[in-house]
Amino acid sequence: MNLRKTLSAFIVFSYLSGCATGSVRMIGHAATYKSGNCEVMVYQTKSQAIENGMTKEVCIVEGSSAFSFDHSIEGAIKNNINKICQCGVKNAYIESAHTESQMGIKGVSYINLVGFK
Repeated sequence: MNLRKTLSAFIVFSYLSGCATGSVRMIGHAATYKSGNCEVMVYQTKSQAIENGMTKEVCIVEGSSAFSFDHSIEGAIKNNINKICQCGVKNAYIESAHTESQMGIKGVSYINLVGFK
């Protein structure tokens, strides 16, 4: 009887802990991403963008890492860098980013990039 209760408690705990995942992304330096003729400097935060001369926000790119093998936040940025160039700008900052997780298994990452002059 105790084994059954312990096993049941373990299964419930495993299920709930799989749903309660999170991550921390450290604020680092800006990085340059290239895709074909497109080269974009991506800043981690709006504050960094302002410090580096942002004068006007031009476009917002919403994208994901879907249809790629790299489902990290960086993979989502790489997957959507051409859209920033289509806005006619060479700089962007990350407005938001997150990675889906189902039962503790990493899924697709989503990114919102703001292109600016």
